[in-house]
Amino acid sequence: MAIVFDFRKMKEFEEKLKSKTKVKLGILHDNRQMALEANSTKALNGKNAVTNAEIGYKHEFGRYSPELNKRLPVRSFLRMPLRLKFQTELEKKKFYKEEMSKLFFTKTNDPAFFKMIGLVGQKVVLDAFKTGGYGQWKPSVMSFKQNHQTLVESGQLQRSIAYEVIWMA
Repeated sequence: MAIVFDFRKMKEFEEKLKSKTKVKLGILHDNRQMALEANSTKALNGKNAVTNAEIGYKHEFGRYSPELNKRLPVRSFLRMPLRLKFQTELEKKKFYKEEMSKLFFTKTNDPAFFKMIGLVGQKVVLDAFKTGGYGQWKPSVMSFKQNHQTLVESGQLQRSIAYEVIWMA
């Protein structure tokens, strides 16, 4: 007696997920002019403005900061929160379960489904700022902070988090 599995539907689903629709999440459309406008103190002091992408990179991976003359600890505001909370937050959405089922059994790609994925991802990342990286971030030296929260002093980095649904032909 042999047991035979039919994985055709699973293969179709896998191909759909590799398909033409992508959701980008992070610091999108960042440039130096925006950094200069958002951080006019540095511009007025004659220092080079740093983009949100550069600030984010240093915190996400824990890099040396010449502005502070020290190494920043890793404070992942994208990878860690998404790995920790994204799936749980998606599963709370009834819409997600229904659309996953449709995506698996039909050939349709509902734009609202991908927008919801972007919104949930953005919410998870923004909640990380409110919770100190869900309690995972090494605290900042609060004597230098006005609002006594890690990574939210000016809100510039937090406001730069966005998502974009990309439809490819």
